[in-house]
Amino acid sequence: MMSWTDILPTVGIALQIFAVIVFSIIFVMPWVQLKLVQRGRIPGPIFWLPLIGETPQLLQSPFKYMWNRWLSYGGLFRTNLLGQEVFVVGTQDILRSVWSDEEAFEFHVSCMDSAPRMMNNGTIAARFPKWLFGRDDGLIKGQLTADRDRKVVKNTRLLNAKDCLTIAICSPVTGHKVPGKTFSMLITDIRHMREPRQHAFFRRRLGQALSPAAIAANLLGPMAAVMRRHLDSWERRGRVLLSHASEELSMDVALEVVTGHPLPPSPDDKALVRRLFRTVLNGLYGLPVVLPGTAIYKALAARRQLMDMLWPLVEAEATEVAARVRRGKEEEGEEEEGEDAAVLGVISTEGYGEDAAAPYHAPTLRRRRMAAGAAAGGGDGEVAPMRMLEAQVSSALAGGDELSAVLNPEQLFERALGTVIAVDETSRHLFFASVAAVALVPEVRLKLEDEQRQALEKYGHELSYSVLGDMPYLDAVIKESLRLLPVSIGGFRLAKQDVQLRSGFVIPRGAVVYWSTHLAHCCDPALLPRQPAPEPGRGSPAGSWFRSLVGAGSVGPSGPGGGQGGKRGMAVGVLDTVEGRRALARSINGPTGLPAHLDFQMRFDEAFRPERWLNAETRPKQWAAFGGGGHLCLGQHVAMTEAKLLLAMMLRRFDFRMEDSGVLRKASMFPGPTPRRGTDGLLITPRTL
Repeated sequence: MMSWTDILPTVGIALQIFAVIVFSIIFVMPWVQLKLVQRGRIPGPIFWLPLIGETPQLLQSPFKYMWNRWLSYGGLFRTNLLGQEVFVVGTQDILRSVWSDEEAFEFHVSCMDSAPRMMNNGTIAARFPKWLFGRDDGLIKGQLTADRDRKVVKNTRLLNAKDCLTIAICSPVTGHKVPGKTFSMLITDIRHMREPRQHAFFRRRLGQALSPAAIAANLLGPMAAVMRRHLDSWERRGRVLLSHASEELSMDVALEVVTGHPLPPSPDDKALVRRLFRTVLNGLYGLPVVLPGTAIYKALAARRQLMDMLWPLVEAEATEVAARVRRGKEEEGEEEEGEDAAVLGVISTEGYGEDAAAPYHAPTLRRRRMAAGAAAGGGDGEVAPMRMLEAQVSSALAGGDELSAVLNPEQLFERALGTVIAVDETSRHLFFASVAAVALVPEVRLKLEDEQRQALEKYGHELSYSVLGDMPYLDAVIKESLRLLPVSIGGFRLAKQDVQLRSGFVIPRGAVVYWSTHLAHCCDPALLPRQPAPEPGRGSPAGSWFRSLVGAGSVGPSGPGGGQGGKRGMAVGVLDTVEGRRALARSINGPTGLPAHLDFQMRFDEAFRPERWLNAETRPKQWAAFGGGGHLCLGQHVAMTEAKLLLAMMLRRFDFRMEDSGVLRKASMFPGPTPRRGTDGLLITPRTL
């Protein structure tokens, strides 16, 4: 039998090993990492979980994760998400490059190899992971043949035709909300977001349908009618679950207002369409495992059912719009394009891919839209803006063989449905966040009511686009809601070449770059104090030794001051060192480990301050709610308008408050602000201002 004296040497060795490990983690590993950073390696965690990386920490609390990473590494760092090395960016100078430099970065979706692609010879192909289907041959191919009813894929394996011709749950309206692998399982072709020429062309066309002029002329009236119907229902009930009510409202705005597409006449069929869309949307954020009962399995089935229900209606409407487009071109004496290779008289199917190099001539439809503008009360020369479907069809007919072929009939349908998803995904979270924020802060609600009284005195009961634009405090409330409770976590880009940054770091070619809304809002220099607190114990021997060892002023290959972001209101270089950022954190961090401008859980009254938007000095400088650059969300004006309209209508009709004042403490922030079930009761009391 072993005695204690026999065990003690073993215990001593174990303790020594443990002490060496602890010492290495605390001192040696940071020193090694710092030296690597000084040689040009972008900083980041050394250890992360296999396969999933730091994904759980990010999803659990995006603000807390990004704040802690910024304190440790600054506005540019490496991490691992779902097994993929990712470079996270969030400071103004780097964001500007990632958003706008089409030569250096392109739109990216994780696991793009799993997205079906159309080849130049008319072949559709997609490669899915072996584990997903349990077979060695994950490559499916099929030859497309066109007839007047539908495209058919012959000789397919593993997936049928509708699986290959998937509904794209994305659109040119928004390219910054990318869930990952499930996204690429639900989309066929995103070249209109990746290839600069096609992307610019589609943005121009759809931008016309989503411009302020188009919103005022085409969308605001129907939007108000849909909202009035929902608010009548809320008033009758007296209490609604805000998240669920926001989902219902956002879906109806997307389906009935923004897309401009016809819906089935039967109320039961309309309700089914709404449920199917919700199922498809839920599939975006599930695991990418196609097994019965999984979210993505249900989403694929719902997608096929929507195709069967809505395609005949969309086909008829698109054909009619295409005829009007062509008539408008003939009236203006323009040459017809692509008429010999049209499917259903709408979209060309030849010349698909890079080999098609026809010049593009944009149809104007100016005469017809001038007449519509005059009928709507505009001046003699005023042009009525395009509607969404007209923009989609005219963009397809405008590009000759090359760009017309990008939108075949199936893809036209897909992108129309994708518009619904894009609008709904933003609106439902924004409705919840903005209404909950106002309901939780009585002082803000009182100021908004005063602003509405002034608007009523000045304009009467009118709520036109110009009237909504004359409500600065309401605008500030919506922007502050988007800053504190972002509806998007950001987006992904792929580096097409080595990208040299001003700090001296290099983002390597082929790297996945994740621009983070939360990181941008965390380190906004306008929201940080001007003077960080002094570091306690600065004169201690251990602290002095460690600072001299690592070199406190050097954080990158450019040496001291080689910053990664702006430093408005602060001494140059204060936030470019770990020491400076941690000194800052000591002076502003609260009970949750977050500063006041981010702490919506414990200090909401301090965090939610719309007044900051009314002053140029305090206005946030890194607001990234809708992205930026060439991928700035085209639907931002729609989102802002519908949120302002909803709050204005509610303030004029109701007193409202949240049943549970701690609703946001129990909410998750992915994919947007989502309350715990049953905690989001909104109590409504009718009244008039």
